[in-house]
Amino acid sequence: MSITTSGTPGSSNNNSDEITETVGSTGNDSTDNTGIPAISETSGTSGTSGTSGTSGTSGTSGTSGTTLQKEPVISTPSSETRIPEAKYSSGTILTRTVNDTDSKILHRNDVVSNPDAFTLRMKDGEVVVDVKPINTGDPADYRELVSKNLNILRDKSGEAVGFYGIVETYTSETTRNLSGKEKYGRMDYIVAMNGEEKKLPSVAADYTGKLYYDQEQAAGKEADISLRYEDRQVTGAILDKDRPHFSMEIDTRKPHEVDEDGSFMAVLVGTNNRADTNMHGYIYGNFYGKDGEIVAGSVHSKDDDSWGGVFGGEKQ
Repeated sequence: MSITTSGTPGSSNNNSDEITETVGSTGNDSTDNTGIPAISETSGTSGTSGTSGTSGTSGTSGTSGTTLQKEPVISTPSSETRIPEAKYSSGTILTRTVNDTDSKILHRNDVVSNPDAFTLRMKDGEVVVDVKPINTGDPADYRELVSKNLNILRDKSGEAVGFYGIVETYTSETTRNLSGKEKYGRMDYIVAMNGEEKKLPSVAADYTGKLYYDQEQAAGKEADISLRYEDRQVTGAILDKDRPHFSMEIDTRKPHEVDEDGSFMAVLVGTNNRADTNMHGYIYGNFYGKDGEIVAGSVHSKDDDSWGGVFGGEKQ
């Protein structure tokens, strides 16, 4: 297993941590405490009914006929404030499943819809992928994590506001309607952000980052993305230097405004040929952080789901 981490948390010029991990094949109940203990109402010194003492009080032994109870000890509840765990539930998951008949469609879902193959959580500054087991009744069936390449996006104070990247899994399970095993790989392109950190930038700025994408079953590709925010509008371009035909830009002839919460949607057209409908698409994004210093979102093709990806970037 190898883990590569790049980026310095809290740095103004690099607010992302990239974690790449390749995994080899492997076949106290809490109760509510009010702080007030129960008080026993036993007198402890009362005698047998009908026995007279010095004071002549019926049914009470002793000289005064009075029993003193200890005052209850009342503990003061702790004033410690617990910070709620951040929820990275704003974003998108694009999924392509590859088996004997290659899927030609990228399936798009909100990140709040947990994938059926795994769950994601942030722990100790790392994104943890928990693979869900196969429950077919056949002990030979399995699902495993093949690899993950996830980037943590941090605001200027160093706090994580979300993550984006790729998770690859492999599944082998007994088919229910056919004989034999069904074996397939799966690529998930994920952007998951803390929706409470959405923020409209207060000044014009340039942003650069990465786009992880899938085009025509060419999975796990990477491109550069550059965006600019100015006067409540967003402009920018995407380019894969290794695959120059995957090049597009925001069409400024179409609406490309940024809303008050920092969200935006714009049309993409091919940089090399604006008339090439294969490169027409959409970009969805949002600015995040203390001053909108982070941008993240997704892209996908216009007329079908033949290509798409997720991106993240930082203010320069």
